[in-house]
Amino acid sequence: MKRVLLWTVMSACLLGLAPSLGAQDESRAEREARRAAERLEREQERVERAQQRAAEQARRSEERLQRRLNRQFDGDDGAHILLGQDYELPEGSTTTENVVILGGSATINGHAENDVVVVGGSIRLGPKSVVDGDVSVVGGDLDRDPAAQVAGEVHVAHVSVPWSRDWRWPAGFPGVNRFWWEGAALAFTMGRFALVLFLSILFVTLAPRGTSSIAGRLVTGPGVSSIAGFAGEILFAPAMVCLAVLLIITIVGIPLLAGLPLVAAAFALTWVGGYAAVAGLLGARLRGTDWYVHGIRPVDVFIGSCLLSSITFIGQVLMLSPGWLAPFALMVRGTGWMIEYIAWTMGLGAALLVWLRPNGFNPGSVPPVVPPLPSPSPSVT
Repeated sequence: MKRVLLWTVMSACLLGLAPSLGAQDESRAEREARRAAERLEREQERVERAQQRAAEQARRSEERLQRRLNRQFDGDDGAHILLGQDYELPEGSTTTENVVILGGSATINGHAENDVVVVGGSIRLGPKSVVDGDVSVVGGDLDRDPAAQVAGEVHVAHVSVPWSRDWRWPAGFPGVNRFWWEGAALAFTMGRFALVLFLSILFVTLAPRGTSSIAGRLVTGPGVSSIAGFAGEILFAPAMVCLAVLLIITIVGIPLLAGLPLVAAAFALTWVGGYAAVAGLLGARLRGTDWYVHGIRPVDVFIGSCLLSSITFIGQVLMLSPGWLAPFALMVRGTGWMIEYIAWTMGLGAALLVWLRPNGFNPGSVPPVVPPLPSPSPSVT
């Protein structure tokens, strides 16, 4: 009897708990279904927003492309070209021109409706920059913010040569731009050589007797010519300053200040004449000609000038080599400079001495002219 009662009570309890357990299972399933529906809805919203952003970007790109095509067919808006200067387009500004920078950098924070080209510099595109054209960098870097908009193509060309790497010997030389500095120095040396050669040949052609007189003074007294040339180099600038001060003090001589550039030009011409004589003597010796008889020829000046400047040229070319050759290159170039300096100093001194004593040749320096022997008379048989 007790067992029957116990089973009855337990059955009643189980029958009472069954609806509540079923309700709990049902409510859990509903919650999971609701959560799945919410996740699906959120995913659909994200997909829709991404599609909207893609459509908006495509629309903007199409508009920029259309504006670019319109400018291409409607005409050119010109170009904004800067040499050796930096360019900055501030935020909120718009330019319709092509931006071309040579030897500088460009910072774009506004709207550039055309191409941006930088050669020998860098370009920085800010977060709010918009470039409808192409962006091109040659020999520099591109610093582009992820939010920057470029409708055209992006070109970055790095210029690298084996000898343009970081080179810190001697101290004070720039490492990155060393190749450009040495290239400019080589170009300047070539231009200087061409100019001096042209003036020297012109001097020899127009004043052959003066060139011969300077050459004779060099042959008879090279040491005295060197001392006189060094003194002329040291004293010319102070003499010009003293002359200018004297003319200003006298008041009457103030109009004569306009003649000081002529004095400087005459001194430079005298210097060139002395160098032409040195180069001519050297060239005549190399050719084996007698300058006493034939005089200084332009070809002698050309040969002598090439020889005097050859070591300087070699040194300048070696300066473009890798860093481990730098000490040797500096030594060669310094030797070439010293040779040229000695030639210029000796020539200047001889020219100044000839100018102070314009008597032409020193008779002691010219060998006597031996008359030709008379031809033998035919024997009478």
